[in-house]
Amino acid sequence: MWIRVETNVAENDKIHCFANVLGLSVECTLGFLIRTWGKVAEHRTDGDLGGVLDSTIEAWAAWRGEQGQYATEFKSHFVSDCTIDGWSDMQGKLIARQSVDKLRKRQERLSIDSPKTVRGQSVPTKRNETKLKIEKKKNTHGSQAEHTKRFNEEFWPAYPRRTGGEGKAEARKAFVALVIKDRVPVDLLIKKAIEYNRYCVTADRVGTPYVKMAASWLRKSRGWEEDWDQANGRSIQELPLLNAEPQ
Repeated sequence: MWIRVETNVAENDKIHCFANVLGLSVECTLGFLIRTWGKVAEHRTDGDLGGVLDSTIEAWAAWRGEQGQYATEFKSHFVSDCTIDGWSDMQGKLIARQSVDKLRKRQERLSIDSPKTVRGQSVPTKRNETKLKIEKKKNTHGSQAEHTKRFNEEFWPAYPRRTGGEGKAEARKAFVALVIKDRVPVDLLIKKAIEYNRYCVTADRVGTPYVKMAASWLRKSRGWEEDWDQANGRSIQELPLLNAEPQ
């Protein structure tokens, strides 16, 4: 908590009078006053000392002299109607600025934590992107060898066969990269390969060059993001790959 102290505070007449009453030097008296002002700023931001005990004021000042003397003289010299004289001038602007800063920081935190949208689409924020990077490092789930094994034993047999070259090696690289780098779940890729196979069976594309090469399906067209079962429910004329060029 900050408090505002004028550069010429040691020349203030009230402070000189207060120091004389206490029998202390101005410099020593300022030490007690600054401690007191600091605690008031911390506990009574409006400068209102109503209800504050004398013992509390002296504890705030770390006063070790005659009990009750400091609090009594402090209120006599610096307090009117329970409020420290000139407190709003001394601390008011600072408190207002602190309130604005708190509000701004709170809004910044909310804007960082909340997803932003552009044209209705969610855009990851800086903090969310950082969290995602950390999660990627923590959740790669298995080694490259394990993902390669699942590709060979589960994904590749499920993917529809085609003529004109299948590119298994390139497909395997694309599959492993999606799982390790992009954290796409292995089970999702396998499930979508099965759905795409059903789609191609319905469209009578299996064994033809109209089946997308697996590497392109994984990487370029991102076929694993499509709903192939829904496509199967439409007529053959509506199937999106019906008029596709051989690949």
